[in-house]
Amino acid sequence: MTQRRALPKICIALGLPDVARLLQEAQREAEAGENFLEFRLDYLPDPAVGARAISQFLSQYPGCTVLATCRRHQNHGRFNGSIEDQLRILDLAIQSGARAVDVEIETAPSSSSPGIISRPLRRSTRY
Repeated sequence: MTQRRALPKICIALGLPDVARLLQEAQREAEAGENFLEFRLDYLPDPAVGARAISQFLSQYPGCTVLATCRRHQNHGRFNGSIEDQLRILDLAIQSGARAVDVEIETAPSSSSPGIISRPLRRSTRY
């Protein structure tokens, strides 16, 4: 049986314009003792590259928990893709080791692919 651990109460949001800087800041935070980090994938030119970088980060810092966010422009983020694109990126983040994703409430009823949204939401932990 998989053991669940509670998420820390404070999450450090990291919204940086390129993957190298995102990983550098995540490393700095992890080495400072922070272990719950939000990767704002919508700040990146290619959010899918950032989603794949989660596994690289977690291989070096397995004690960290990553929350992935890819906020759409319509919800005050920087991602200009469709809801389906947003959910595919978040699904990739989960496959890369993200333990939780942040999805706007408006995304759920708008999705034409309910299977894409049900998996990330089931895999996330309440906090």
